[in-house]
Amino acid sequence: MSGSKGLGLRPHKQGSKDSGEMLKNYKELNVWQKSYDLCLKIYKITAKFPKEERYGLTSQIRRAVVSIPSNIAEGYGRKTTADYLRMLYIPMVQFVNWKHRYYWHGI
Repeated sequence: MSGSKGLGLRPHKQGSKDSGEMLKNYKELNVWQKSYDLCLKIYKITAKFPKEERYGLTSQIRRAVVSIPSNIAEGYGRKTTADYLRMLYIPMVQFVNWKHRYYWHGI
């Protein structure tokens, strides 16, 4: 990925600042790990929602939150920095969408 090292998009492993050792896969990205943890928490929270919300609000929130780590992972596999950044923009928008639903419904 041309130019990604300087932008910090594929950071060095923690503890090896100047070693030049790059991450092996997207699962080593802190942002992916945090978004995955968010998914797990949201699935637990939405499991307690009323059954009548199963195909409405619950489904919408789960789809929105799972798209965050999914798009980060997909972006990691892109060949250019521009494509990677485009893929990172999608989860950012999805997070804003999820946050709105969270706020609106008082979860």
